[in-house]
Amino acid sequence: MDTKAEIAAGEAFIPTLPQVLDFALIGSASYLPNASDVDFAVLIDPAANAVDYAGKMVMDGWGNCGEYDGVGGIWAAVRRENLNLMVTHDPKFFADYKTAMEVCKALNLTHKQDRIAVCQIVRDGKKADEVLTHAKLYGSPLPPAAEPGVLAAA
Repeated sequence: MDTKAEIAAGEAFIPTLPQVLDFALIGSASYLPNASDVDFAVLIDPAANAVDYAGKMVMDGWGNCGEYDGVGGIWAAVRRENLNLMVTHDPKFFADYKTAMEVCKALNLTHKQDRIAVCQIVRDGKKADEVLTHAKLYGSPLPPAAEPGVLAAA
């Protein structure tokens, strides 16, 4: 996949969609060199409903991107080839999504599960104990924490 070309195609296409107010490149393609797809957060008119909007896109040939867990009906994800659109009608959700992705970028998170965890914490307001990280799923590459009250060697 030519990531830069896919990003450019998404940036050219998204403004042609009806009711789009803003959009932002999110996901691994925004900072990792070997992304497998390109994700955009798309803010539509708050008078519209993101789930209904995405449903119409599915009827127009987009795939329903069910691997993403929508929150309270304020967003839905659709996919076509290498392009994923996370559509929302909620300006706060859109802003929080962009903030979450800035955290992922700052930490250079390479594991998708870790990026999802950051989004669930920053964007969705979940507690850290409520989300699955790569380390929780596959084991931590870090040494175990020191016992309480014991200094760890540097």
